[in-house]
Amino acid sequence: MKNLSILILLIMACSCAENYTYYIETENGERIVAGNSITKENELGKFQASSDSTAYLEGYTRLILAQQVYNDLLESNLNKHGKPVKLFLYDEKGTDISNIQFTTKEKEEQKIRNEYRISSKE
Repeated sequence: MKNLSILILLIMACSCAENYTYYIETENGERIVAGNSITKENELGKFQASSDSTAYLEGYTRLILAQQVYNDLLESNLNKHGKPVKLFLYDEKGTDISNIQFTTKEKEEQKIRNEYRISSKE
């Protein structure tokens, strides 16, 4: 019985996840996902999250990682894209949620920057 309850909870948790798409814009207007330039809507990055705020933090983490990779490649003269500067994030209805506001947003962003050692000036 206990195993059945756990299974039901897992199924419910999985079914609550929504699909999100994103891309990162560089300083020269290029759209990138996972280090690759994109030109078509079907090339947008995709992931699932349980809420818009959770999705934003996942997308923000991807932006910060892109900035970190940019900085690392810049030091090695291997960078092929411009500096990542902005996250564009869409819910499964196509609504732009890039500028979503929630109570702990700044605190969570700072935690992510600290984790990847990126200054807030990036």
